[in-house]
Amino acid sequence: MIALQRTRLLRALQQLGDAMRLLAVCASLIASLATVPAVHAAPDALQALETLKSDYPAAKYWPRAAEGSIEFCGGDWCQEVMGVGAKSSAEAWDAAFVLFYFLDPDAGYTKRRQDTAQRIVARAAKHCLLRAGDLRASCALDSLQKKFGFKYRRVQYDVGYRCHSEIAVAPPFFTRNGGCTRMQKDTFPQHAD
Repeated sequence: MIALQRTRLLRALQQLGDAMRLLAVCASLIASLATVPAVHAAPDALQALETLKSDYPAAKYWPRAAEGSIEFCGGDWCQEVMGVGAKSSAEAWDAAFVLFYFLDPDAGYTKRRQDTAQRIVARAAKHCLLRAGDLRASCALDSLQKKFGFKYRRVQYDVGYRCHSEIAVAPPFFTRNGGCTRMQKDTFPQHAD
């Protein structure tokens, strides 16, 4: 009789321990979900372009710098997205934002635009949010490249020349492939807002 009661008591304690572990796991999951910022798809298809324009008010940008490409110049560098079709313009600007945000890191800018970057990456490919830093950028750029056939370049203008280097979708991003060409006068007229 005592052995039966002891067996029942041990089984009850074991079940209680299992229930407590389950409760702890549930509480942990709830706490982690509460600390993760909500990420929603950006409501405005051209949010990336508008963000870049507001962050770099003196910047120059060309919706069609060359046939099938866009280019945005903020600071010392320009980012060019090639392979842009009529239906992929918003996504091309998303790629340009990702290039500026992740490949030209500035601690203040990165902190200030973190929510925007998450929304833009979520729109490009939600699974990329599970990655961090360079791997998040690589994932988003790769997803956009696979969906739309984009190619990426970093461009710099200097004394009548336009120099570019190809950007790979995996770190290290900058390749040795590129070149310089002499610019013709009025090649890129300033885009009127």
